[in-house]
Amino acid sequence: MRSSRAKAIASRLGWGAVTLWMFACTETLQVGHMSGPLDDAGGAAGTANGTMASGGMGGSTAQQCERGERLPFQRGQAMLLVLLQRSSSMLTPFDGETRLSAARGALLQATERLRTLVGLIDFPAINTECSARLVVPPGDVGREGTLRRAFRCELPSQINRCFETVDSIPTGDALDEAKDFFHSFAEFPIERRLLLIADGDPTCDATRTDVCSRAVSEASALLTLHSAKTQIVGVGSDSAGATCLGQIALAGGTATASGAGFPVARNAGELNAAIKKAIDEIEEETCTLKINVPFVDPASLDVTIEGRSVRHDPSGMQGWSVENDGRLRFVGDDCRRLRDARSQDVAVYRCGKKIDDQDSSRSVTPR
Repeated sequence: MRSSRAKAIASRLGWGAVTLWMFACTETLQVGHMSGPLDDAGGAAGTANGTMASGGMGGSTAQQCERGERLPFQRGQAMLLVLLQRSSSMLTPFDGETRLSAARGALLQATERLRTLVGLIDFPAINTECSARLVVPPGDVGREGTLRRAFRCELPSQINRCFETVDSIPTGDALDEAKDFFHSFAEFPIERRLLLIADGDPTCDATRTDVCSRAVSEASALLTLHSAKTQIVGVGSDSAGATCLGQIALAGGTATASGAGFPVARNAGELNAAIKKAIDEIEEETCTLKINVPFVDPASLDVTIEGRSVRHDPSGMQGWSVENDGRLRFVGDDCRRLRDARSQDVAVYRCGKKIDDQDSSRSVTPR
């Protein structure tokens, strides 16, 4: 059941945008359900003796695999909510621009060509003293240009005084807005993450509770209820002394082993690098496949991308390996190939037998 708060979010944005997002997720998650032989359009080339031949591209090894059952799978999907502080302190000069404009530029650069669905929460929200608002629901921001339009105050939801702001930092409310959105779509098996970009500790809270305690509690709830970690990037040298931000990072599951709660960007270069690193980490979650039927021996699987087999490497250094939860994790060039491939060009087969290149002239007998 969607919460009334989530309905209010959808009402502000229009259910059309949210429905489009749901359709995109559903279409992505249901691929790979076909079984049986593939034709050329399915991404695998059949040989005369009923085997699949695959080349040595992108970490692959030349091999033949007796064509077997095509297994159903789900492609990895990820969702990132960016919580961007837009209070007056973010208008402080920063490496030739302002902290806010530098953060926006870094976000635009880092979100190009992402498979991850990206959304934006502003805090404080436009025309408010102490609240937060989901401005851009998660979607393909690179293709739709919604982040760029939001930063230019060109979205329909951005009414009067878009370029004005106040001197308040309602971090707890921003985290609560993210929690309500995730809760309304809890049934989707998607990796969730938050990126909180701020230059200081929270200073206000709409519930009038302790501002730091509320924010820490919300970050903890996001991790517990939705497995959504909260990554923080501090903007400006003075953010290094933001002790509450460190507590939020700890509660949100991203504090480092050395005790450092979050990276601090002291110039535009460091800000670009920190935001890119945080987004790259969540983007890696799209380099996975979840096989929807049991399998025991990974060596019995043949994974193809655009008709070419991908090497199974148990060490995880190249090709794909199996994680503890059973997902297939792709790395390096094969990760990029998987992200760029159309769903119909990815296939997973249960094979009777695989033989190496030097043995390819021998007949292949199914088990």
